[in-house]
Amino acid sequence: MRPSIPGGGLRRNTLVAFAWAVLSTASPLGITAGVDDLPRVVQKTVAPPFVPEHGQLVTGGSKVVQVRLVIEEKKIEIDDEGTEVWAMTFGGTIPGPLIVVHQDDYVEVTLVNPSANSMIHNIDFHAATGALGGA
Repeated sequence: MRPSIPGGGLRRNTLVAFAWAVLSTASPLGITAGVDDLPRVVQKTVAPPFVPEHGQLVTGGSKVVQVRLVIEEKKIEIDDEGTEVWAMTFGGTIPGPLIVVHQDDYVEVTLVNPSANSMIHNIDFHAATGALGGA
């Protein structure tokens, strides 16, 4: 049964019907079928300004790039006068490490919150797109 919005105009009902058609044919949660069959690559993070080892040209098809980020709370010096602040860092650095992937790759981030941290931390992917809404 095609959904409709009571009192909605033809344009709105058409958009709802289109969205329904797309959602009813998509795989659960928008995940592309076959992701489990893709090759997996572990990307070893390095402190900025360095870039992790990667190929600049795409070889083969899509892959899943696995990245492990450990949140570390520590004091960091923020100026030449020795001013220190407590900071939430990724792998001990601010900014966090660079993650390099190619178009059509998937990124699997494992965020580690050590029990030694005083607070629980999370991560926000501002401009991410893809399966599961990108984040």
